[in-house]
Amino acid sequence: MRLAAKPYALTGTDDEKLKQIRFLVGADHLTAIHAKVSSKHVIIDGNQELKGVIPVAALQADPLPIFDELFSRIDEALPDAIVSINGEYEQRPCQLIEPFLWVLTSVLESEDGHLIAQISEKQ
Repeated sequence: MRLAAKPYALTGTDDEKLKQIRFLVGADHLTAIHAKVSSKHVIIDGNQELKGVIPVAALQADPLPIFDELFSRIDEALPDAIVSINGEYEQRPCQLIEPFLWVLTSVLESEDGHLIAQISEKQ
């Protein structure tokens, strides 16, 4: 029913970046940007139609299309980079760059309200 994502500005090889992301994602759900699942996603539970809900299996199959709207919001919210060119500062827009490196983390809530992050091994 809810999605979250967090952008990173990392350097290194893809393997080095993924290692850094995997180190950080265990607590990222606490500071990530959240959004509801789009109402265009619908599942049927018995006789009830649930809008804005996706099964976890859909995220494991191909999560990127499900996150499209959230990624657009994040991209628009990125701050400008300030760079020095010939001694003059210029602002340049930052943007998300595809293909994304990502680690899928499911966050489950226990009966006592404790949040438990489960990190995917998929890339």
